[in-house]
This record gives sequence, structure tokens and C-alpha cells, in this order.
Amino acid sequence: MQDKTPGIPERKRPLGGPSRARRWITRHRRLAVAQLIRGASFATGTTAISLIAVWVQHRG
Repeated sequence: MQDKTPGIPERKRPLGGPSRARRWITRHRRLAVAQLIRGASFATGTTAISLIAVWVQHRG
């Protein structure tokens, strides 16, 4: 692989800085929110089922 920036080792090059991160967040915000909502709904469902299972075990 040829080095595109002579004089700066590949591992020392900056990764893009805050502007690159800001662009990434802007592009992926909707996906991140959808995953957050999906995770919250799975957690709520799992908690509800677990509480029902504990209730049934202690009831009978």
C-alpha cells in the first residue's frame, strides 16, 4: 500500500476531527434513534415478561 501523505506515518494521521464526527452523527441520527427506541421496547417487554413469571411462581 502506498503512503498518501509522505512524512506522516499512517497511524499518526488525524482521523478527520470534529467536523467528520459531526457529519457522521448528522447522517446516522435517525438510525441511532430507531435503534434506541427498538432497544427500549425490547427491554420493556423483557421486564414485563420477567415480572409476570416471578408473580406466577410466587402465586402458585
